[in-house]
Amino acid sequence: MVVAYKDRDAVGLTPVLAAALRRSLDAASAALSDAAPLVVAVPSTRSSRWRRGYDPVLRLAQAAGCRPARGVLVHVRGVRDSATLSAGERARNLAGALAVPSARAGQVRGRTIVLLDDVVTTGATLAEAARALRAAGATVSSAAVIAATRRRGPGADWSE
Repeated sequence: MVVAYKDRDAVGLTPVLAAALRRSLDAASAALSDAAPLVVAVPSTRSSRWRRGYDPVLRLAQAAGCRPARGVLVHVRGVRDSATLSAGERARNLAGALAVPSARAGQVRGRTIVLLDDVVTTGATLAEAARALRAAGATVSSAAVIAATRRRGPGADWSE
């Protein structure tokens, strides 16, 4: 469903996927001692936004009644499409690709963050987003996603 929504313009799936994202966000926020975490969506690349005409995670967040902080996490260099990359290649592809602009650092410093993304595949995107936010002084507590792909090979248990 997520692939159809993102890559085949199946925007009719928005209500179903937004509801799933809302449930995930509620669960990710429920255990936090911070009553008002800052919600930050993992940004799409500029080329993906241009190709689709929108940022799918932001669109779903808005449909779910969530207003993620805008502009606090940005791409600072190009990355390859990760669809055919291995877990290691994904991590290398994304290493250092995201940052918090200096003008926005005060918005995240000392704040508890809940990240938003659509799908966890290897965790590389969420790890890079968390790294960038932590470098700016934030505490990344959790992530809310719609789906996770089945991991294969060594270390395939998500609980490890």
